[in-house]
Amino acid sequence: MGETILEMQHIAKAFSGVSALKDAQLTLRKGSVMALVGENGAGKSTLMRILTGIYNHDGGSILYKGQPVHFQNAMQARAAGIAIIHQEFNLFPNLTVAENIFLGDKSVQAHGFVNWNAMYRRAQELVDSIGGTFSVQEKVQALSCLLYTSPSPRDRQKYRMPSSALKKKKQTKPSYLSALRSKFHPTT
Repeated sequence: MGETILEMQHIAKAFSGVSALKDAQLTLRKGSVMALVGENGAGKSTLMRILTGIYNHDGGSILYKGQPVHFQNAMQARAAGIAIIHQEFNLFPNLTVAENIFLGDKSVQAHGFVNWNAMYRRAQELVDSIGGTFSVQEKVQALSCLLYTSPSPRDRQKYRMPSSALKKKKQTKPSYLSALRSKFHPTT
């Protein structure tokens, strides 16, 4: 097994006196793949929100690369190389597809300004890589409300609207933003 890069030890969290996590443990090792699974209400999202500084934990400790950490917010966690894809996926309909993909991502900024050409190019590459057929410069509100969580061809075909429906509603186009965010923001 690879070296341990992250340990969450004895994590506890309660909301209004109701325990959401009690003695939760998580260990991640370099070079391994981990799946965090459980029933609804088991505390998976809460544990990840604690890790990324969205929630404070009531007890326990987090070690990252052998050092104790306590991120105050998601930006601090991301700066350290820790990011998550939230299962509650929210979009800003008045922004473009590219703006939604890169929201809060400083990698498309140069000297404090957004490099629009680089952002549109990178976003279009992501859309193209999963078979998207729309421009990332379109506003999200112009797309259909279909959000794919799996970019596999079989799943895309299962949810694709018939071409006759597309002709009737020209603005109806599938949105692959959920898959793109997962592809663009891999954990490190």
